[in-house]
Amino acid sequence: MTECKSVSTPLCTTESVPSTLYRSIIGSLLYLIALKPKIMYSVGLVARFQSNPRLSHLQAAKRILRYVKGTISYGLHYIFSSALPITAFSDADWGGSLPDRKKAEYIAASQAGSQLLWMHTTLANLGLHFSGPPKLYCDNQSAIAISKNPTLHWKSKHIDIKKKRLRWHGGKEGQGEKELEKGLKEETKQPFIWVLRDMFVGETRRAQLPKGFEERVEGKGMVVKDWAPQLQILGHESIRGFMSYCGWNSCMESISMGVPIAAWPVHSNQLRNTILVIKLLKVGLVVNDWARRDELVSSSTVEIDMKRLLVSKEGVDLRKRVVEMSGAVKQLVEEGDVSRMELDSFVAHITRS
Repeated sequence: MTECKSVSTPLCTTESVPSTLYRSIIGSLLYLIALKPKIMYSVGLVARFQSNPRLSHLQAAKRILRYVKGTISYGLHYIFSSALPITAFSDADWGGSLPDRKKAEYIAASQAGSQLLWMHTTLANLGLHFSGPPKLYCDNQSAIAISKNPTLHWKSKHIDIKKKRLRWHGGKEGQGEKELEKGLKEETKQPFIWVLRDMFVGETRRAQLPKGFEERVEGKGMVVKDWAPQLQILGHESIRGFMSYCGWNSCMESISMGVPIAAWPVHSNQLRNTILVIKLLKVGLVVNDWARRDELVSSSTVEIDMKRLLVSKEGVDLRKRVVEMSGAVKQLVEEGDVSRMELDSFVAHITRS
């Protein structure tokens, strides 16, 4: 290299590529992840550079496209009529360090559990049935012990924010349902509809109602144990609030119907949706804060937040704001609106022969 030309910087800074092209490739690849989970890591990696992509990033994205072309006949085939088992395996090692290994194993199991619940919920919304509850296998006894231990050790306090994903379905049977029952029936004293969808199909249920609950709320509340016409319920004139985990569809339907949201995020994208609803759109309030998602929500908390939403001035202001937003949303899909025309154009494009 004694005869090479000198450069002003140690790394190339002029090989930028059109960001629009790069983003369109990444957007297409993100849709493919559902059918080709093997590309999830590589797509997630190249998706980090959408704001200022370089030639090397574009080359990496094109390599993924070449892989997709070679495996075009591969994919996941979900059979609607069959009962699917959902199983996940978790394993991790923090650089071979024996003292830290159990913490890495636990955090990895927590993240795997979050993805497992997301996939289970997504498939259930698509109408698929399951042969049993989702199973997560972990080969580290210390990580398993931490997930079962209701009391944190001082050495594991820094992973406190992770543990809820593993303990959400592992707490004392029926404890959360009893607190919610007391808050709805005895303290809030407001009529309600409580939808309890099973986490899986079979003899064993994820959550049992407190004994005699339905008899005690007769005339005051209604319990739906299966699929419910959510959009139809939200569109009824008597509905003044919607307590939700803040899945994307639930948020969109509630806002479209002009119903304020009592947010109770648990995992995956529900936190981001909650921030959108509470902080940006300002059409709801938080029942259980994300930072305290590992704590049992008491009946008094349910009472306070439900009264805020249903009978306070704050609730009146929230309903007024979300009703105005509902009108604006509905106008967007009316014939002749620019957004409707763009949507029709998109549908025509993807359905062309």
